Amino acid sequence: MSKWIPDRKVWTGGLFAVLAFLAVLALNTWAGTDIPIEAGAFIALGIGKALEYILPPSVLDIIKRVNNDIVAIAAASPESKVSPEVGPVAARAAQSDDAFEVIMKRMGR
Repeated sequence: MSKWIPDRKVWTGGLFAVLAFLAVLALNTWAGTDIPIEAGAFIALGIGKALEYILPPSVLDIIKRVNNDIVAIAAASPESKVSPEVGPVAARAAQSDDAFEVIMKRMGR
């Protein structure tokens, strides 16, 4: 899993924070309310962070993290022939939902 690309929780929180801030601006412009910009930013941040907290991570994100952790633990063992480079390769291979379905079928679920 890439460290530079945010997961579903962060994307959702950021998107809804922007939408909430635009809603406050729309209320100020067209509905005639007088909500200060600072309060609107605070409201938008609160909504975004609340949604980040509430939304569960996707199953694919969980599998990628667990896979990277297992590879890191195996690479730390001197008896292991696993290298740390295997983790990113496995994460790229698990990018599609088809890979997830294959894994679940192997597990018998």
